[in-house]
Amino acid sequence: MQDAICAGYTKTFAIADNISDEKKEAALAFVKHMTSKEAGKRYLEEGTWITAIKVANPDTTKLPSLFLQALEERDKASQAWMAYGDWVTPGLYDAMSKVAQSMITNSATVEETTKNLENARLEFQFEQ
Repeated sequence: MQDAICAGYTKTFAIADNISDEKKEAALAFVKHMTSKEAGKRYLEEGTWITAIKVANPDTTKLPSLFLQALEERDKASQAWMAYGDWVTPGLYDAMSKVAQSMITNSATVEETTKNLENARLEFQFEQ
């Protein structure tokens, strides 16, 4: 039985470093709001975003069944991880493309493909 889920496809926020303190404070307030339980509840109730924000008693009566099934699977998961494609450096992204090509063309075994992808992750995950 699978009890883990890939939870990495989501929205991303960034705040520029070279802006005024006033703008930084406003940007931080925006990010805090967008990731608050109140916002998470609204995302769920409107069926616009499957979020990792856990909220109590959202009204899901108007949501499509597929959305509800996805929420159910998310809630059953014992663990979650980020997808490789969510937070990758350019070097890792390039290596992932090459690994994908080897899979498509059957020029590498599953074991070789897995090893190549993990080696690329270890080599490139912390590059600047």
